[in-house]
Amino acid sequence: MRALGLAHHWQRLMDEGCFTSITEIAEAEGLDLGRASRIARLAQLAPAIIDASVTGAAPGVTMESVSRRAIPVRWDEQRERLRLA
Repeated sequence: MRALGLAHHWQRLMDEGCFTSITEIAEAEGLDLGRASRIARLAQLAPAIIDASVTGAAPGVTMESVSRRAIPVRWDEQRERLRLA
């Protein structure tokens, strides 16, 4: 859950113009770019996926497992790929 909150915080910082990229955020936070990128992806998840991860409604769907995959931008495509449709 901390990573999800961090992802949304970083997205807000970029939206407000404090940072222009996840690369800048990774440098400011002292994180490896790969790790920062995986965390940042969580801000784009469909609410149904977050809910399934938190409640355990979909075995194998965790924030960590989802962040390691390339995920589509569209929420319906995310749910389909993770078989939550």
